[in-house]
Amino acid sequence: MLGFLWSSRGSGPSRPDSPPETFDDVSCPVMERDCTKRTEFGTVGCTVYAWPSTGGVLIKGGVDIVEMEYLGLARLRSSSRSPSQDDEDCFCDWLRTIGAKWWSSEEDYIKALLGWELKTAEEGHEVVFGWP
Repeated sequence: MLGFLWSSRGSGPSRPDSPPETFDDVSCPVMERDCTKRTEFGTVGCTVYAWPSTGGVLIKGGVDIVEMEYLGLARLRSSSRSPSQDDEDCFCDWLRTIGAKWWSSEEDYIKALLGWELKTAEEGHEVVFGWP
């Protein structure tokens, strides 16, 4: 399932369909994280990011059109974060109202999505937002 994440350091051909025998043989590419992105579109909606002045990142996945409208975000093109930290903190407050979760880093969020780290009870809660 996650074969695309594995690449063998061995000399033989890599088999991306099968997991490694030990994690000592795993090599993952280092990816730079973009701390200026606001939105990232995927197959199941949009993921919205915000960076509070206190550190970490707020992330809300599966954002739909109603939530995009509520947040004042463009529905068909990617957006970038505000250059003003005060504006960013204000956006963080708005994003929290629709159920965004705080993560210490984007990597921690990805690990939780992949099941490499267990979600806490609070992280397991989901807020569903509706518009009358």
